[in-house]
Amino acid sequence: MPIQWRNELSIDKGFIDRDHKHLIDIVNRFEHAIEAEDGKTTLLHTLSDLKLYVREHFRREEAFQEDVCYPNKAAHATEHHELECRLDTVISHFKAAVERGVYRPVAREVAGLLRDWLVDHIIKSDLKLKEHIAISRDLLRAMGREP
Repeated sequence: MPIQWRNELSIDKGFIDRDHKHLIDIVNRFEHAIEAEDGKTTLLHTLSDLKLYVREHFRREEAFQEDVCYPNKAAHATEHHELECRLDTVISHFKAAVERGVYRPVAREVAGLLRDWLVDHIIKSDLKLKEHIAISRDLLRAMGREP
């Protein structure tokens, strides 16, 4: 079952939400590729897309946190680093399964991990940023910088 965007996941109604929606789309694409029994190449490309987009998103989010003087930015950046490391491990695990020719069951496991990882991070970490954004948005506008 694909992840559905809900308003409760909204952080900023801007680039963070757009990034999160795109990440959800990539995870959903991975799950769809499993169900459609697409080949390992499609699954590997989707994981590669996810890894690249995660890196871009985390850098944008961290730069934004710096701009709005988010007090938990260091801890959040550490969490991003840990998540990237976990994603690398998941991708390596999947690639090893592909090499052994037993990637279908591992793909389902990976899909569940990606789903939990993404939604947990948004709910448990990124939503904490939402309150700070509301306060900082007016300050950024006063400085002539659109958030």
